[in-house]
Amino acid sequence: MRISTSGLSVLVAVTLAGLVCIAASTQLVAQGTVPDFSSGLAGWVNLGGDFQPVAGAPEPSRNNPAYPYVSNQAARARGIQPTFRVADLTHPNIKPWAKEIMKRENDKVLAGGIAYTPR
Repeated sequence: MRISTSGLSVLVAVTLAGLVCIAASTQLVAQGTVPDFSSGLAGWVNLGGDFQPVAGAPEPSRNNPAYPYVSNQAARARGIQPTFRVADLTHPNIKPWAKEIMKRENDKVLAGGIAYTPR
């Protein structure tokens, strides 16, 4: 297969441009000016437990107080069994269609099944 001179120059130019972009993005990440969306510590992953309330907005929905949530980390520290979350379906912001789905998932957990988790 023959590559024309113009085709070769385009290939070289694209390759060099890609290398420059990679080098520049690596440098920006190292400087801390670009967020690292590749890790589990990204902003949309809730690592602190429950969602935090926002001033002036309704409280976020919580777990059903009758079924306390125990994380894996807390369970290891206390030597107890971790639990899945069971939603409190009395929250006024939960729409009826979502309440049906959440009740179905709550019922699965309370029957000993595995809860839906977004991770």
